[in-house]
Amino acid sequence: MVWTASVLASRVRRVLAVLPDPGETRRRTRSVSLPPVARSQAGVTLVELSVTLVIIAALAVMAVSATGLLGQALLSGRVKGASEELATAIRAARQLAIAEARDHCISMSAGQYRIFRGGRSGTACTGAATQDPVDLSGSPSVTAAALRFTPVSTVDPVGPTAITVTTTDANTGGTCSVVLTVTPEGGVQQPGAAC
Repeated sequence: MVWTASVLASRVRRVLAVLPDPGETRRRTRSVSLPPVARSQAGVTLVELSVTLVIIAALAVMAVSATGLLGQALLSGRVKGASEELATAIRAARQLAIAEARDHCISMSAGQYRIFRGGRSGTACTGAATQDPVDLSGSPSVTAAALRFTPVSTVDPVGPTAITVTTTDANTGGTCSVVLTVTPEGGVQQPGAAC
């Protein structure tokens, strides 16, 4: 077969039409973008890392301050518990004096109390003990005192008498105190703790 220039040119045009243009291929490759999944798995930016570190630091600061508040709340709870125990014991001594129509005395010192039948001499009670010494919870320190209750609900010494209950935290050295006030009628007032 004899090829003429026009036949050859038309056949070359047909083959070239089927093949992609090299310049067009290069342009298509540059404009291809990654799918969203591949882009999110590419890594983290410096901004994302910085924000994460700031959040972790803020949480650490809050945890440390919460630990201090928790320790103070526990210390306050211990001193309130010990002062409530002592207030209950004082009320019980008063009630015994009324119920048995005899003088009763309660002595307090070194984190414990004891109830006696009888009078008082300074910061000690005289007479027979009705019980063994009772340790207050939380190992507090207590103002040394003795209170004598009569069957007609009076108290000696005539009040108001202040009794301080103090608890110290062994780790921090912080202290909390409650000052119980025994009224002239033998009642007990108990304010909140002072830390």
